[in-house]
Amino acid sequence: MGLAVLLLQKRSKDVAPFESITAREWIEKRMGRGPWRKVWGPLLRGKFGERADDISMAWLWSKLTLRRRLEGDEAKQELLGYPAHSWELLFDALRDAIVGGGGRVLIDRPAAALRRSADAKAFIVTPGASGSFRAGHDPRLYARAGGDEAEESYDAVVATVPSDVFSALLDGDLRAAIGKEYLGRLAATEYHTALCLLLELDRPFSSFYWTNIAEPEVPFVGLVEHTNFISPQRYGGRRFLYVANYLAPGDPLLALSAEELLAAYLPGLRRVQPEFSEDWIVARWLHREPAAQPIVTVGYHRRIPSLQTGVRGLVLANTTQIYPEDRGTNYSVRLGTDAARALLDP
Repeated sequence: MGLAVLLLQKRSKDVAPFESITAREWIEKRMGRGPWRKVWGPLLRGKFGERADDISMAWLWSKLTLRRRLEGDEAKQELLGYPAHSWELLFDALRDAIVGGGGRVLIDRPAAALRRSADAKAFIVTPGASGSFRAGHDPRLYARAGGDEAEESYDAVVATVPSDVFSALLDGDLRAAIGKEYLGRLAATEYHTALCLLLELDRPFSSFYWTNIAEPEVPFVGLVEHTNFISPQRYGGRRFLYVANYLAPGDPLLALSAEELLAAYLPGLRRVQPEFSEDWIVARWLHREPAAQPIVTVGYHRRIPSLQTGVRGLVLANTTQIYPEDRGTNYSVRLGTDAARALLDP
């Protein structure tokens, strides 16, 4: 298994040969059935569920080779960065820069609908009411903010929402202008939901920062003890453990409250840390993101929607287009640059 990974990293610089084969096929051919059965199969099933056997080797190729492309001092040791005062500091600086340049940043104003003006020279955005995004992932269910007078007109739009959300925003005129082929690409997009139970603990859960779970009986896929990476002193002595999961839409775990999910996870948590008790928990929070993980199957590269939607001034940029890499802040920044270029130089 190790030799196969090493050869992949050393010799395979192009993703193309891996786009027409599944990860399972490649692993069983190059590593054997044992590594699939004991390591890779459980890990991929934890992340992709019933789609594990269908995941393209292009996805795993990226995972196994990307971090070996580091150069200079970084090649000696991969480094993880963490903002000293959280990402909020960067968000505030970005907001201030936009406002300083004459722009506006509208918080808690989710887009509920998108259409063109009567002369097709502008885009009309209908905002949802404050908090309406909590109704779910379908903008058609959002309460509208203030009626027609709340609508705003723009010369151009860069949509950074998931593919299914973008499709649901469009009225009939824009759907017709975009065309069936592009809309078909949007409809073909599959996502798994990220389900994250964040626990504040009164003591360390383990001595590790990141633990991948490859046991099929354990109902979550990862434990990330953040305060084994960043000192608890940064948080006034508080300790935090993320219990991570990726689930297909409709999975019963997605309907549970934080308390119910914790109850479902307790046996698995105790398998990892037998001494763990609910008494260790100071507080808990539950977060869901329905469009967290695009499902990259064989031929995925042929189904990716382009940044250009076919309607001048309307650009789509989301994580389905970060390929062959898999999500990641670095690649989102790169995608933002690409989206700006697509808008300014169509």
